[in-house]
Amino acid sequence: MTGWIPRRFLHEISEAIEARDGSTHVFYITGNAGVGKTVLLRQVGQKLGSRDGIAPHFPWSGILDLYHSAVNTNSGLEERVMKALETADEFSAFRTEREEFAARRAAGLLAQELEEARAHLAATFADCLNKVTGIHRVVVALDTTERIQYGVDRVQVLGGLTEESTTVRPWLLDQLARWRNCVVLLAGRPDPSLASALQSRLKEVAGVTFIPLDLTGFDQDEMRRYLALRGRDVPGLDSLSEADRSLLWQVTEGRPIRVELFLESLKYGLGFDRLWQNITQGSPAKARQEIDRWLMAAIMNDPAHDLHDTLQYLAVARKGLDSALLRHLTGWDEARCHKQLEELKKRTFVKIRPDDGRIFWHDEVFDLCDNYLIVRAGDLSKRIAEWYDRQIGELEGAMGRPQGDEERRETQRKLQDLRVDSLIYRLRADPHAGYEWYTRQAEYAIRAAEVGYDMRLRNELLAFVNSASEVDRKILPPSSELRRVIEYDAAAHWVKRYMIRGENEKAVALAGRVRKAPEFQPLFTEPSLSLARADLGVYHAQALIYTHRADEAIELLKSVIAELEGGASPEELAGQEPKSFAGWRRNLILGRAHNNLGYAYWMVLRRYGLALQEFRKALPYFRASDLLEETANTTDNMGRVYAALYRRSQAESLVEDGLQLRRRLGRDYRVALSLISRAIVHSAFNEPHRAFAVA
Repeated sequence: MTGWIPRRFLHEISEAIEARDGSTHVFYITGNAGVGKTVLLRQVGQKLGSRDGIAPHFPWSGILDLYHSAVNTNSGLEERVMKALETADEFSAFRTEREEFAARRAAGLLAQELEEARAHLAATFADCLNKVTGIHRVVVALDTTERIQYGVDRVQVLGGLTEESTTVRPWLLDQLARWRNCVVLLAGRPDPSLASALQSRLKEVAGVTFIPLDLTGFDQDEMRRYLALRGRDVPGLDSLSEADRSLLWQVTEGRPIRVELFLESLKYGLGFDRLWQNITQGSPAKARQEIDRWLMAAIMNDPAHDLHDTLQYLAVARKGLDSALLRHLTGWDEARCHKQLEELKKRTFVKIRPDDGRIFWHDEVFDLCDNYLIVRAGDLSKRIAEWYDRQIGELEGAMGRPQGDEERRETQRKLQDLRVDSLIYRLRADPHAGYEWYTRQAEYAIRAAEVGYDMRLRNELLAFVNSASEVDRKILPPSSELRRVIEYDAAAHWVKRYMIRGENEKAVALAGRVRKAPEFQPLFTEPSLSLARADLGVYHAQALIYTHRADEAIELLKSVIAELEGGASPEELAGQEPKSFAGWRRNLILGRAHNNLGYAYWMVLRRYGLALQEFRKALPYFRASDLLEETANTTDNMGRVYAALYRRSQAESLVEDGLQLRRRLGRDYRVALSLISRAIVHSAFNEPHRAFAVA
């Protein structure tokens, strides 16, 4: 990489790469933003033959940047490592198993079985990588590792779920303990939790050495060498005396990103005279406090700068800027957009995503923009979200057309990527509407056992909620009621996650702890939290039913229904704004409450009349809000109850209705459940030959 001196630790890492003892070295490289962690990774990559140090070049994996949501998943990392390092079909067993897993998940396999299959798939991946490392020593690099975990919510702490915040962290810890004969570079801002987990997991693994490294800014000697090197392409730099350069080192604290922004101002004449005057007139201590603001004023706020408008858009485009999005925001033609982006790529403070060429700020520059740049983050985020909605709409249209299995999976993957990337813009444009959109997506992801999608969405939400950015804290103030809603909604989400894995006892235990915890008492008393309270109650009750505590479940469900219905009939209440978020969520919760109550009466107490009453009460809620799978499920349940009552026409008709709804939705596993119900109905009326034909 031209324009950079070799960074500290490059020699130490190179020695580990050249080792021939078959051991694995895991380097955990931490440092504050802007100290050159990514540059160090790129220099390693270039020594291994990568053109820019970012792209893969065997035995270099390329830089796998966890800033990007599509990379920050088990499957995202597996896919990229496999593409970079496979030499002779070593991953064929993994690909076969992955295809089988994808087909089983698409068919709606039980989540508990999916979890077991997912764990086996991870072990197979490690075995396949070790086939490569049995012949070649490879280097795998992950950047922005602090994105693995953005924070642990209070429900996780209460339930001992601190390792459940993402699928990637446990996956990575498990893989590192399995990989042989490789060097792994993990770079990110300091994260004591991750450091402790790495140390604990790897300290007793034979053949694995864990090496933490603390990278800081340039020391004075490095600063002198760096400025001497950059003097070749920065006119005017040679006019700075040794004393000036020493002052610059003091003011920037040797942090490369600050030095680069200073050189940008000098090279392109962006407010440099004022910037240098500010630096030299006051004390170095004062300048250190103000340097970031001065740099942003010079680089970003000069309207004479050819890239001024594009820089403003890039400051908000947290998921990257490309020609299509820039055209949407500006109305410029393709040629102008392309020229602007090509000029931006020359700047040292931007990153380029290898997968698709999108341009990003360096993460430290994003922080500086939020703190010192006046930009309409909310308005621009709304316009960017509208662009994402258009892309999402086009793919949703494609999903409605006939597609092969592989094409459908690829379309679904692209849809999930777009939805996850759009979430930050939705939250910044309108945090309430953004969170409502998140809740709908999370409900689907959890129920469909789409663990990766669920956790990617959650990470984006937590990144926004926990952001120290002045912009984000103005959009969602620390005292915001929405923060409390998000925190309390997490209780129901974690109970659902346990249940979808088939861990019903754990779901009951977690719900019980939440109910007893002093910090969660507002959830059970405040009227404004009624939906969060009811959501938790319905799933707590469902877990109680599955663990043979139907009496407790029935009482809990009755209390949920009484509070939300307030004496109104389902037909009356279901029609009140059923398409609004509050109406949709109320209808989903009440429909589930009545359905689960009916299930308890039917399957546990054998009180069929009461079961049918509750199922009938559930349907208006589901139908009013177009909750098709819920409608199919309850309709199917009713058919089964009528079969138990020997009422053939109702039984067959209702089960058939549920089957047709599920066929419309295309979930093979749910269709199979309806076919099982049809076979049960045939058997109930002494027609085993018809039941056998269905099977």
